[in-house]
Amino acid sequence: MGSYKYKNINSNSYLLVIGLRIVMKCAALFSGGKDSAYAIYIGLRDGFDLSCLVVVSPLSSESYMFHYPNIDWVPLQAYLIGKPTVHRFTYGVKESELKDLKFALKHAWKKYGIEAVISGAISSNYQKTRIDNICKELGLKSITPLWGLDPIKVLSDELKNGIKSIITGVFAFGFSEKWLGRVIDDKCINEIKNLSLKYGINPCGEGGEFETFCTNAPMFRKSIQIINGKREWYGNHGIFRILEVTLHS
Repeated sequence: MGSYKYKNINSNSYLLVIGLRIVMKCAALFSGGKDSAYAIYIGLRDGFDLSCLVVVSPLSSESYMFHYPNIDWVPLQAYLIGKPTVHRFTYGVKESELKDLKFALKHAWKKYGIEAVISGAISSNYQKTRIDNICKELGLKSITPLWGLDPIKVLSDELKNGIKSIITGVFAFGFSEKWLGRVIDDKCINEIKNLSLKYGINPCGEGGEFETFCTNAPMFRKSIQIINGKREWYGNHGIFRILEVTLHS
């Protein structure tokens, strides 16, 4: 049990280390952001049986583990993916919020018989070790298809594979209000790379530097178009609050 890492066999195929069978019932941790969406896409592409999405909604922006901006729109994204959700609220208090994650995963195990958990961790040991430990306690396998990959390459690959997203929160030096609501495209990725080189931010935002909202992905039945939103700026950080959307085929 515990953590299992993907091993790249060729450009189109992944296998789990030690020959673990690929077809298994999984839950996916879903925040509504680009990385968790991309991890789900890879899991579905590689044949995992995705039984449900696990969504933990923090009531505070101070959460160390979970996305806060626009978490209320995640049920719409889950509907577009076509999977049921196991939803749990948390106060977002450091370490204590892990109990809520464990509760949600235990419920997913009881209701859907999951064997593994897919997450979008890339280089954050803080996130990965805590998810791994909870999975180990519950007898589940921790699947992290993005782990150890170059963050800039992850950003580019997400875009190439149809993961479309916007920036919904910025919390690090180098970002300004103009970034809020910005579509992540090639130009945006280049600017993020420059900020990373200049200020040392994580290019995927795993250190809490910025947060995102996925508006379309290959597994979405329709795309989300934001038609009304609001920038909220607090001097050195801010969020983009989604107010109204429409769906497009």
